[in-house]
Amino acid sequence: MFETYLLLRYGDFSDGILDAILNTNSAEALAFLRAKIIVIIIAVASGLLLTYLLFINAVRRPKWSLLWLLPVAVFWLSLEARQYRHQQRMVQFSQNNPGFKIINQIDRLDNYFAHNIRQRLPLVLGDYFYIFHSKKISNLESSLTRQTPPFLAETGNPAVKHIIVVIGESANPKRHGVYGYQAQDTTPNLNRIGNELCVKSPAHSMSNMTRTALPPILSFAEPENFGRAYTDKNIIDLAKERGYATAWLGAQEIQTLFSSTYGPLAKSAYTVITPDYTTQQQAFRPSDDLDLLPQLAQLFRQPQIQQTLYVLHLTGSHAPYRHDKTDQAALPNADSYDLSVHHTDRVLQGIMDLANQHLPEYVLLYTSDHGEILVDEGGGVEHGSTFGGYEQYRVPLLLKSADPYWCEQWEQYRKRSGQFSNESVKYLLLQMMGLRLNTDTTFDDKILHSDYAVYNFENLPTPKDKNNRFWEKKGL
Repeated sequence: MFETYLLLRYGDFSDGILDAILNTNSAEALAFLRAKIIVIIIAVASGLLLTYLLFINAVRRPKWSLLWLLPVAVFWLSLEARQYRHQQRMVQFSQNNPGFKIINQIDRLDNYFAHNIRQRLPLVLGDYFYIFHSKKISNLESSLTRQTPPFLAETGNPAVKHIIVVIGESANPKRHGVYGYQAQDTTPNLNRIGNELCVKSPAHSMSNMTRTALPPILSFAEPENFGRAYTDKNIIDLAKERGYATAWLGAQEIQTLFSSTYGPLAKSAYTVITPDYTTQQQAFRPSDDLDLLPQLAQLFRQPQIQQTLYVLHLTGSHAPYRHDKTDQAALPNADSYDLSVHHTDRVLQGIMDLANQHLPEYVLLYTSDHGEILVDEGGGVEHGSTFGGYEQYRVPLLLKSADPYWCEQWEQYRKRSGQFSNESVKYLLLQMMGLRLNTDTTFDDKILHSDYAVYNFENLPTPKDKNNRFWEKKGL
């Protein structure tokens, strides 16, 4: 019943969706339960009723039950034997290959056989097999020795002393006033910035799920070589080498399934403040993105360091869309998503107010990990949908700086397709820190999709492709 609901809503029930259900953090799980309580109650009741009917039938007709249970048991045991052999091979492979853990975090080699069985067994049988054998993704080691990428060169001293990078969540630029949205005044604070605000478009993320979308913003992870997020020094590593004090402040956890890929990036910073990991003495339990502001104020009030890099990771517009009475009072006729965008606009203004008060000069960059589908065209809503199309990739890409030079410099990182990717944030950060790429910067526009396949951005699966084998016919 529950899988039927997901199939009808998203047109797909991939391993990624099932992994998310199995490994999500407690806050997101509770939010999901509250939002889908009716569907969950119906699914549980239906499952219990079916189990009861099967049990009663087995008691009343034991010979008939053995007739179909015996072949099923033999078939299941054969699958278990094959799964065991596969696991033994993976153990042997991991012992002989130190880099196996890095590769496995993304490619899920240990779940490969379970994935294949799930594709072949109908509905709940395949799901049960996958769940039984699914390995909870552990956190990647943040202490791995990372190498300086060979394509980097120094250009001189850092050009920007104080840098603030804000990474939002599920933000669709079509609902941002600063991108021309007029139905509601969702970004009044950004609109008032004026000439100091640089707005880039069209812009998209490199994936439609947080765990594969966020790392490329601050590391050299690529769709076809994601492991570079952990083998190469990331932006925070490089900032530290350039003399920056670094801090990661997050309203989201960094040690769950979807955060295990960017947890090592966060832990690269000198100061880390998140709900499930902190370098400070006091635990941090935010209920709102606004709760990040007092923590940021404390960092700003510390003895002034010559150069600083702050990364703030927001809950943003992730479903269920969060807002408060202030947003409702400002936009009484807005839907919940518009209210969440308005709420993020207030958070950004709070960050800028603090920076204006404590930092002599700074540059602020804002983007989102990925976008959000707000109108179901047949591929589902929200994000992480195989057939959801392009809206789950569209993101805002903004820069606040008193110097127009950085807005002009950003243009060189536009893709050959004419699109911006939010990974361009890291290339602009390199310039600000006195580094440059000594390689071609006109990049192919590839993305890593929620089916874990690599596509050219213009060839993404869309709702109209649900009924054909699009992903096998098209691609790179």
